[in-house]
Amino acid sequence: MPESSFERSSKRVLDPIDRVSEVLFGLIMVLTFTGSLSVAEAGRESIRTMLIGALGCNLAWGIIDGVFYLMGCLAEKGRGLLALHAVRKTIDPQQARRLIAGTLPPVIASILQPAELETMHERLKQLPEPPERARLHMDDWLGAIGVFLLVFFSTFPVVIPFIFMRNAGPALRVSNVVAIVMLFLMGYALGRMTGRQPMASGHFDGYSWVDSRGSDHSAGRMKQILFPALTVIAVVLAGDNALAGATTTAPDSQATSTPTRLSKEAAEKAWSFSASASTYIVPNDQEYVQPTLTADRGWLHLETRYNYENLETGSAWVGYNFSGGGKLEWEFTPMLGGVFGNTTGIAPGYKFSFNYWKFELSSEGEFVFDVGTSEGSFFYSWSELSVSPVDWFRFGLVGQRTRAYQTDVDIQRGLLVGFSYKKIDFTTYVFNLDRDKPTWVFSAGVSF
Repeated sequence: MPESSFERSSKRVLDPIDRVSEVLFGLIMVLTFTGSLSVAEAGRESIRTMLIGALGCNLAWGIIDGVFYLMGCLAEKGRGLLALHAVRKTIDPQQARRLIAGTLPPVIASILQPAELETMHERLKQLPEPPERARLHMDDWLGAIGVFLLVFFSTFPVVIPFIFMRNAGPALRVSNVVAIVMLFLMGYALGRMTGRQPMASGHFDGYSWVDSRGSDHSAGRMKQILFPALTVIAVVLAGDNALAGATTTAPDSQATSTPTRLSKEAAEKAWSFSASASTYIVPNDQEYVQPTLTADRGWLHLETRYNYENLETGSAWVGYNFSGGGKLEWEFTPMLGGVFGNTTGIAPGYKFSFNYWKFELSSEGEFVFDVGTSEGSFFYSWSELSVSPVDWFRFGLVGQRTRAYQTDVDIQRGLLVGFSYKKIDFTTYVFNLDRDKPTWVFSAGVSF
């Protein structure tokens, strides 16, 4: 066994529960800054001061967490080496068995027989001489950098609206929507990891419910899954109405701006936003929700996803919008993103769509370069071809390639049926109709 294996840390770059906790702490800190902003009195200088404080605080928090991660790695390796030295030096077999059992999880140690522990003792004595002191290796430093990036960038979406939006009122409300969605996602992830109902845990108001007909009742599961998705949409709609209210109740001083300033602002392209939540019902697997948020202004495209590349995995994207055409309208957006969570890496991606008469072809894809292992690299895609006989209804074909859940089908094909009302749309997808149990996806979205 190579010497480095004695000092190799078993720590992941934060275990899943620690990841959720760090993101929650970061969000709470950012909200203490954004919540202190007075919409009625805030100017660009106040917003700038708030941004410096919020980003500086999370920068410091990320550095501290990275240092704590290194200290944890060093402590874990040190304890392991001390236990190994003690086991190798003891001449009392019973003492050696107690030392070995003390380093194992209690459940595993309780089922091992003395003979099995003695076998471990003999094999440990046959190992090469371990080092005297624990040391940090490159993997540990890379892990600390990963912790810093996770803590800092996972809270960055909350302050993005203040960077790109000129008015404090709309920026604050968009920021609150982003924070609420992220808090819901953290609760959902925590529910999955603690064995509780993830949908109930995802409610940031602490509300929980149980279907009286049992957890296996399909209608009850459906209600539990769709309700939080609709809650997110309602929050976004409320934010949209609040934005409208903020516009109509603006101080009179804004109405007296100079004509030059008004014409300049009118010439700038406005922001557009969208939020969607797709609920996956996978045969012989746990259902989950995949939310997506986008923001566009002119050429700039920003996007964040969760449970897309993998479960309990998020991604953040920036892209450049191209568009054109007459009867045949087209849009194309090359993107670059970062992926963090159960899958960690960088990903170039794209989006494109073609519209002609009542037909639409759209596709999105990304290739994730997994920084942990080359086997984790994968090309993800989602494509649709649909026809809209009327404005509020469409149907067509859909295909996807994903690793978010286990399937023996490389490219899944299916059908889609969608309905829309004003800025809200609902679409149902069904994949693998040739199987005994197809996969269902229910998607709801809103744009504003």
